[in-house]
Amino acid sequence: MRSDPRIALFNQKGNFMNVLIIGGTGTVGSAIASELDRFGANVSILCRSVKSSIQAETLGATPVYGNIEEPVRWCNALDKYDAIIHSACTFDALMGLVDTLLVQALLESLAILSKRTKVIYTGGVWCFGDTKGIATEESIKEPVAEFSWMNLNAKMLLNSDEVTPLVIHPANVVRVQESYVPKVMHREFIESNSVVIPHSGQAHLPLVEANNLAQLYRLALDSEHSHREYIGVAETGIERNELATLLSGKAFDAAKDTVKDIDFWIEKYGA
Repeated sequence: MRSDPRIALFNQKGNFMNVLIIGGTGTVGSAIASELDRFGANVSILCRSVKSSIQAETLGATPVYGNIEEPVRWCNALDKYDAIIHSACTFDALMGLVDTLLVQALLESLAILSKRTKVIYTGGVWCFGDTKGIATEESIKEPVAEFSWMNLNAKMLLNSDEVTPLVIHPANVVRVQESYVPKVMHREFIESNSVVIPHSGQAHLPLVEANNLAQLYRLALDSEHSHREYIGVAETGIERNELATLLSGKAFDAAKDTVKDIDFWIEKYGA
């Protein structure tokens, strides 16, 4: 259902905005797709399989067949879009290279268009690393080594005058359906029927619920700002002990619940 036309997402010609979401069937992307659809945008989602195209259609979006590992196959058909939201990652050994080639292909394809397309790139908490205190958009970044390429690609976009770029850095994204607990802790709880906490119960996690985060993307899309970075966070510091309570419905119990060191998580889920 289209939203109130007074707050709908329009392009410069006064028509409903056409938006392509890369990674639109993931946790973040699907929330963005639903939010933009609610505000009148014509949403398309890049899909690499029949399964993902069915997911896209259930979100009210139009499937566009393509693969982020082969951007040249679909990047020549971007003229119809007013904005592109990139929230995809392969999460494998080649993820940095794949993303770099994708960003380069997007910039090359969009540079020849007669209009400046808005491009929103998704970073994350891993782009900041240990800020040794409260992080802001101006904080010096010391990224997790495996994701250092993300800052370079964000900079590539931010330094471009051929597009209208913005970068959004989500905190740890949680969902209502998973008790507002990070997916990795929720998964461990389902598997073992007990709370398993990474590294320390006293460690603080910044969190943002997926649908709240989607509102930030919508506001960024509708703004006239460009060449800026935004942090998407709602809860700035929840202790993992508190997350344990959300998972199990009772306070963290050192006798029954488990704290696993970082090596356990790396071995199971990757660095």
